[in-house]
Amino acid sequence: MTDVPPLLPPRSGHRYTALAASTIRILRIFDGTGLEDPLTCGLETFHLNQLPPYEALSYCWGDQKEKHEIILDGSKFEVATNLHSALLRLRLHDKPRLLWVDALCINQNDIPERNSQVSLMRDIYRQAECVLIWLGGPVMVDDKELWAIPHLLEAQEKNLKRTDLPIRHGTKDWVKYVMSSDWATNGDLGDRRWNAIIRGLVSLLQRPWFLRTWIIQEAALAKHSVVVCGSHYVDWEPFCRAVGYAIDLDYFASTSPEIYSALRNIERARRRLAVGQFQRPLDLLAGFRIFQATDPRDKLFGVLGLLDPADLKVLQLKRADYDMEVRDVYTQAAIDCMALEGNLDVLSLGGKFSRSADGSTRTLPSWVPDWTFHQERVKPLHPRFLSTLSFGNYQQMAPQSAACDSRASFSVSADRSVLTLSGYVYDSIAAVSDVLARDYYDPQEGHPLTPARDKEYEWSGFDPEVEEAVRVLAQWESLCGVPASAPYPFTSQQPAQEVFFQTVHANCYPSGSVSQTRARFELWYKPFLELRSITAAIGEIDGFAGNESMSDWQKIGAGTKWMGKVVYKTAKFGFKYALATRPSRVQHNATMVGLGRVMFKTGKGYVGLTERNVKAGDKVALVKGGRMPIVVREAVNDGGDGDDQSEWEILGDAYVHGIMGGEGWDEARCVEMRIV
Repeated sequence: MTDVPPLLPPRSGHRYTALAASTIRILRIFDGTGLEDPLTCGLETFHLNQLPPYEALSYCWGDQKEKHEIILDGSKFEVATNLHSALLRLRLHDKPRLLWVDALCINQNDIPERNSQVSLMRDIYRQAECVLIWLGGPVMVDDKELWAIPHLLEAQEKNLKRTDLPIRHGTKDWVKYVMSSDWATNGDLGDRRWNAIIRGLVSLLQRPWFLRTWIIQEAALAKHSVVVCGSHYVDWEPFCRAVGYAIDLDYFASTSPEIYSALRNIERARRRLAVGQFQRPLDLLAGFRIFQATDPRDKLFGVLGLLDPADLKVLQLKRADYDMEVRDVYTQAAIDCMALEGNLDVLSLGGKFSRSADGSTRTLPSWVPDWTFHQERVKPLHPRFLSTLSFGNYQQMAPQSAACDSRASFSVSADRSVLTLSGYVYDSIAAVSDVLARDYYDPQEGHPLTPARDKEYEWSGFDPEVEEAVRVLAQWESLCGVPASAPYPFTSQQPAQEVFFQTVHANCYPSGSVSQTRARFELWYKPFLELRSITAAIGEIDGFAGNESMSDWQKIGAGTKWMGKVVYKTAKFGFKYALATRPSRVQHNATMVGLGRVMFKTGKGYVGLTERNVKAGDKVALVKGGRMPIVVREAVNDGGDGDDQSEWEILGDAYVHGIMGGEGWDEARCVEMRIV
């Protein structure tokens, strides 16, 4: 193919020719200038062993409804807006450019070709001279183009700390303020300049590229990457340094921690691959769960290129197959993870209630994880997955496995709907608390000392959501025996307060150590106690306000004493709240594991944590190869009577204080358990 655009009038439609094995097409973008010259391209076919120097494009497909016309091999061809913009930006003025672009180099209407070409993407991105990461057009701040990366790199090189910069609070309110239309009217010149920089970065990181599943391997496999945004470009490594610097300043930990943690996971994967280190399939799937894909099967297919070739040989799901249904892809992935590792860690990511809202995965068995992301899904309790899914360096007092060192024993029914495990019901859930749905110093508007503008609070001035959290914590304390002095009978006579502390963290401490976490927990926990004390004091007014046996002077005296008590307790509460929420305390605020969960107590007296849909009567089961207990509910069964016919649905994994080291494990009790 020549380097000169075709002179013949374009044909009405492009036709792909079949590809031979181990061959790919590469797009040649002919030179041109500005918007006047039409985008003229051609496709050339090469064997993987005879590739010319080329680049590969990493981009987001975006809205496919709005199309733009290009000329491809002399034919008219329509591409979506984002790709059209990328090709215009990357077209050279004086010579052609060779670029691999999935939407053009793969015949998207040919399923067998898609299957074959997707399996080659690992080689395509590894062998590219450079991967060009297209983030879209320029970032505009106050109607002006702003490229934040150089400013952040400059601050990092100067080693400017949090206290050296104008903005020091990484809260949701702060981001809301920075993104508001009046950001430039507040503060001095330094404030306004830094506000603009961070606003530009926030806008940049909200581009859809950052949550597209396929970009994981595209960025991680590249030997060299360049980020392109509008007219600006920067190498991947300094780009990650700039974003990482902003993360370290705590500008994002309280907003969307999973997104920024996912970026770090990409860079971690890239560095590991560079030295020949690979993650297990389950860790990759869990770490990148927040990423999105138009086709839910791509949540699996999009990470296959990052797997250890040795693991890939063992898996049944070793290449993309778009003839498979979503249910079959997800089910096979779960089976592969269990068979590959010999444990049942994958069950921590499953559960009857962890299904996508759109109904696309509601037919999955309860033991198969739904990899489509939905925000309300609580992170698994298994320590293996906590640090990869959010900020925090989660540590345990000691490694734990409720089933000791047993290896998984399982089989799958012919229709792949039933997983048969070896295990037993250990205990029954007798009582369940309400959900602890809110952190005390939640970074949204409406904390107890600053009522939100759009909420009408009671005269006491406290946020009812925080008062609800106080009420739920009281339930949790009661289940753990706080403040009673009776020790916990299952863990060497532990005091109830220590049982409470360890259980709300599920023995996973996000501050890097137990002692550091305990110090932060006390800062978080004490204002709850003070607020409870204030609420109780406020309620005392009912004891004398309507007491007809008291004289008016007695009521005035009691009221004065009551007011003094309320004022004193409120001031004490405010002081402890200020301590708990000052920036140096909440930096990288990895929340305790119990948030978003319920606490339960079993018939035998154990306390634990699990997911919010559990109710009294559900069972705690221990299974071979299951390091975490699972909560199960008996399913509707038409197979007959008797325990051997019982079928169970998994509700979620659980932390049960006192059996996490195998204290409740008895392999002799194991029977077949059918999980549907």
